[in-house]
Amino acid sequence: MWSTLNHALNVLVDTLLWPVQGLGAGWQVLVLALPATLLALLVFRLVSNQEAIRLHKDRIKAYLLELLLYKDDLRVSMAAQGRIFSHSLRYMGHALLPMLVMLVPFILIMVQVESRFALQGFEPGQNFILSARVDPGMQRVGRTEYRLEVPPGLSLETPALRMPATGEVVWRLRARSPGSWTVTLHAGERAIKRRITVGGGATPLAATLHRANDVLTLAYPAEPALAADQPLLDISVDYPHARGEFAGLSSASWLLFLFSIILGFLLRGLFGVTF
Repeated sequence: MWSTLNHALNVLVDTLLWPVQGLGAGWQVLVLALPATLLALLVFRLVSNQEAIRLHKDRIKAYLLELLLYKDDLRVSMAAQGRIFSHSLRYMGHALLPMLVMLVPFILIMVQVESRFALQGFEPGQNFILSARVDPGMQRVGRTEYRLEVPPGLSLETPALRMPATGEVVWRLRARSPGSWTVTLHAGERAIKRRITVGGGATPLAATLHRANDVLTLAYPAEPALAADQPLLDISVDYPHARGEFAGLSSASWLLFLFSIILGFLLRGLFGVTF
C-alpha cells in the first residue's frame, strides 16, 4: 500500500515539475507550493468552523481595544486580558482540527521536496558508508554470511563489518565513475538490490530503503521499497546534503513552508477562508 501511494505521488509531482524541470530548485519548490496551498485552503474551508473562528477573532480584537482604552483601570484591564486568553484558546481549538488534517498531505509533499532537493550523488573518488539492519526474527548477524556485490562504477573498500549489538552490517565503498549503479547485498540465500548514484544533476534520492510494509517507506519515495519478506529491515547510504539544513529539514523544505504561508494569505479570499 505504501509503495503504491509513493508511486502515485511521484507521478503527480513529476507531472507538476515537468514544465519547470530546467529551472532552479527555488522555482520548482514554488510550483509545488501552489497546489499544496490550494489544497490546504480547501481543507481548511471544509473542515474548520469559519463562523466560530471569525467570532472569536472579532472578540479578541474587541477586548484588545478595550484593554487599550481602559489601560488605567486595573479591574477592566484584568477582565479584558482574561477574556482575550479565553477566546484565544477557543480560536486555537477551532483551528486545531483543520491544521491536523492539512498536515498529512503537506508532509507528503514535503517528503517529495526532501527526496528531490535535499541530497546529492557522490563525487567520483568519494568514500561512503552502506549499512543494513537485519531483522533479528529472521537472521542472526553473527551467524549469517553477508556479501556485497558491486558494479564497475563502485569499489568495495572494506569487508562486511558486523555489529551484533545493533543488528547492523556495514561496508565502506568508494565512488569511481558517474552513473546510477546497482549493488547487490547477499544476506544468506537472499539477494537484495540497492541503487547508488554517483555524480549527475538534481535527481530524487533515498537515503534509506525500508520494507514495503513499513510506513517509514513513505519518507523515502525516490526508490522502490524492499520486499516485505526479505531479512533486512532497511538499507542506508550516507548521501551528502545538497544544501543547508535546519531542524532536520533542508532549506528547500523551509522554502516550501515560506511560499505556502505567503500564498495562503494571498489566496485565502478565493476560498472565503479566515484564519
